[in-house]
Amino acid sequence: MNKCIISFRTGTVWEVDIKNSLNNQPIDDIEETLQELFEEYDGEIENIDFRMDMDKIKQDVSKRVAKFIKLNK
Repeated sequence: MNKCIISFRTGTVWEVDIKNSLNNQPIDDIEETLQELFEEYDGEIENIDFRMDMDKIKQDVSKRVAKFIKLNK
């Protein structure tokens, strides 16, 4: 995941750079922080948009498909 874009009913938009945050803290801490943020602002959040790293996903899927095909010949 690259980013989490949080849109509030007031029109405010927060962009959380998850990919960059991974350089400074473990994924578990990031997940916990986001969960706390979602709970705290639950009534005020209009939309949450997760932006995925599509190149990384394609690479991972391709590797797994190749391995699956190789093992099932």
